[in-house]
Amino acid sequence: ADGAQRELVSPWELVHDAGADPQELRPAQARRLAQVVDGLRSNPEFAWFVGNVDYVHAYPNYLLNIAYPMCLDTVRARLASGFYRHAGAVLFDVELIRENADIFNDPGTVVPIAAQELVAQYRAQAEARLGGDEKPTRKRKPAAAASAARRSARRRVDASSGSSSDGAFSEPESDPESDDLYS
Repeated sequence: ADGAQRELVSPWELVHDAGADPQELRPAQARRLAQVVDGLRSNPEFAWFVGNVDYVHAYPNYLLNIAYPMCLDTVRARLASGFYRHAGAVLFDVELIRENADIFNDPGTVVPIAAQELVAQYRAQAEARLGGDEKPTRKRKPAAAASAARRSARRRVDASSGSSSDGAFSEPESDPESDDLYS
């Protein structure tokens, strides 16, 4: 009716652990995971990952390198709407934030380091909140080789466009609570 496309499945449901038999994510579990995500969203250390990357103005080459952008606001909205059917799907998206940060930023810089901590804190808090319920079990392997290749390709694109930036994020110049946050 409004012309907007609607996602009917999470990418996690298309590519998930072979042999996994995940239980459905119950509403009470989704509420507890939403509380975890809310806590991460309010942590200044993770301000980079709250909203979508400004790939229109600040980082126009972002979508040339990142196939599926993800941020904590999207994860939170998906939890609220009932989009996720399994706890592992939530973890998949949180880990996608880390993977995107690894791909788009140089290794050892502040954004990928913060993204690793984001995933670690999400895992620990989700497990604590879910208790004996289904625990997120999906663990994605770092894409170090793919990240390096994409960074190299990004630099070639930046060089051909005359951009002086290597595409890596720098510390936010404005207040980390602003709308210009990165993931």
